[in-house]
Amino acid sequence: LEFRRVLFRSGFLIASRLRLTGCQVQTVLWDYQYLPYMVQATLWTPAGPVALRLVHTLAPFPSTWREWSAALAAVGQSVRASADSRMLMAGNFNATWDNRGFAALLADGLTDGAAARGQATDMTWPNGAIMPPFVRIDHVLTGARLAVTQITARPGFGSDHRYLIATVAIRT
Repeated sequence: LEFRRVLFRSGFLIASRLRLTGCQVQTVLWDYQYLPYMVQATLWTPAGPVALRLVHTLAPFPSTWREWSAALAAVGQSVRASADSRMLMAGNFNATWDNRGFAALLADGLTDGAAARGQATDMTWPNGAIMPPFVRIDHVLTGARLAVTQITARPGFGSDHRYLIATVAIRT
């Protein structure tokens, strides 16, 4: 006899001083429920539009491996389909640089802001007093016409991830 109760609360909050249009939520089906893994939108800056992608995939556990891999592949497909050099992608990918799906994003032309700024070892998970952060699974990625000028991971509250704070510039 197996008893299992799974309760997920999942969602996105985007707070922006700049106008957002065309918001679309991408979902993956897992355990008879649709869970969001990415929000796509256009962010309107004084320098023009930026293709925004906010990502939060499932964790790559054995029970969710297929859905996690599919979501990460779909994120990559979104990048390739857009072919936008003004792409800003940020969030919890639940993936490190050695993961095939994440490495594909970098091969498709996105730049990891932390690595570009020499802060690749500024780990983001976990965020707790018991264990120091030992893995970077949260990322800020940019297309060729954007660049991360500052990035840092800081302790915070309300999440098991450290806060990731980045400043991004648009190349004209």
